[in-house]
Amino acid sequence: MLQSDINLGVIARGPKGETGATGPAGKTGEQGPQGEQGPRGPQGERGPQGLQGPAGKGFNVDKTYPSIAEMNAHFADDIKEGDMAIISSNVDDPDNAKLFIRSGNEMKLLTDMSGAQGIKGDKGDQGVAGPQGEPGTEGKQGPQGERGPVGYTYQPYIADDGNWHVKLVNPDGTTN
Repeated sequence: MLQSDINLGVIARGPKGETGATGPAGKTGEQGPQGEQGPRGPQGERGPQGLQGPAGKGFNVDKTYPSIAEMNAHFADDIKEGDMAIISSNVDDPDNAKLFIRSGNEMKLLTDMSGAQGIKGDKGDQGVAGPQGEPGTEGKQGPQGERGPVGYTYQPYIADDGNWHVKLVNPDGTTN
């Protein structure tokens, strides 16, 4: 059941009077000591995303050679800076499955890919969002909804106790 009279507990007052005259100001006191540092404030908002950096070179084995000697024989004319080469011979060859990368004027051994299975790598970063698609066709307007019920209102007044009160007024204008 709704309460029809609510005491807001605020004393009703008249309008504010005019400001009175002020006297002469007193002497300024000495400055007090510096207070303690306050608590740390909340963290600020996240800044805008920075520009995308240049694309890195993907993992790609550029050349396959039957031996290290063959790789070195074609080093100068066949392999560019950052290119990778792998040795593919047979399981009895200790150089089989060795992966090299060109760094300056030499081929550096990265790893021997034969033997045990490697560990799973970390999950990659999410890619950049693609371009926005074309807007779709405008949809049909929906039917008009039903009119809602008339609601209750509150009427403020000053009661005999000198406090502001509010009365609940029914949609038909009657009070409870």
